[in-house]
Amino acid sequence: MKYLVSFYTLFIAIFISIIETRHLAKTSFAGDQEVCRRKWESLSKKCWHSIEIAKKATKLYNKKYNTNYKYRKLALAEKAVEPPLRIRIFFIACTKKSDRHSKNKQNNRNSKRQGRTCDHFRVKFEKVKSGRPIISVRNLNYEKETGTREQETTTKRPKIIKEKLGRNQHLEAYPTGRK
Repeated sequence: MKYLVSFYTLFIAIFISIIETRHLAKTSFAGDQEVCRRKWESLSKKCWHSIEIAKKATKLYNKKYNTNYKYRKLALAEKAVEPPLRIRIFFIACTKKSDRHSKNKQNNRNSKRQGRTCDHFRVKFEKVKSGRPIISVRNLNYEKETGTREQETTTKRPKIIKEKLGRNQHLEAYPTGRK
């Protein structure tokens, strides 16, 4: 009986200590703003700043990689909480149809072949207090820091290149007859 009473008191003491430590942990995290603060807060999609930055970024990308993308729609815009102004924008841009194929609209086969391709882009806009804003663009569908697509693997057989051999070399390479 003596052991049973001591076991119950020990069980109650441990249970109370666990509850108190959980309660203290919750209050300390709620009071600490650094732990609960998020790094990015979302911006509205209708904000004209983010749309203008995305349009400038498409022009910059077109100029840098010699492509023809046109801004289509904004997917997500986020602003950094910390002091230097940083905006991260995700948007969709599509390739423009070339004039050569837009004239042939009557030929359905040709117009389908030259359809638009849409890609996802990420823009980082950063502005330091004294200085010009820095805009960096990345195409999320393409390779890192290049304007070309990743080379897709093909299942085609490699072409066999036949070497042209001279008259004597040909005989040495492919001996015929008896030795």
